[in-house]
Amino acid sequence: MVPLAAWGTTLVLAGTWYFTQRVIIEPIKLLTAETQKVTSGDLSTPVEIESKNEIGELAQSFNQMVEWLQVLTHQISRATGTAVPPGKCYFSGPETCDETGIIYNK
Repeated sequence: MVPLAAWGTTLVLAGTWYFTQRVIIEPIKLLTAETQKVTSGDLSTPVEIESKNEIGELAQSFNQMVEWLQVLTHQISRATGTAVPPGKCYFSGPETCDETGIIYNK
């Protein structure tokens, strides 16, 4: 017969593993995947992490950084008269871009 303390220890370990996976590991893996997308030029998808802890704050900062990169990309494109790559028009202000990536006023 297994002692009661062994069951308790097993239960605590299982709870700790679940908490670590759900609250820490999964959100960090998501942030890592989204960071890799941004490094390849994909600025289209914000990170959806609802947590109110430090990882949630990191996700909010990440989304703000991506929004700023979108604005900078369009400012540079507009200033240089170059087109944004097709499918990469993120701007939703008074300006937008057409299917060719050329920025224009709405």
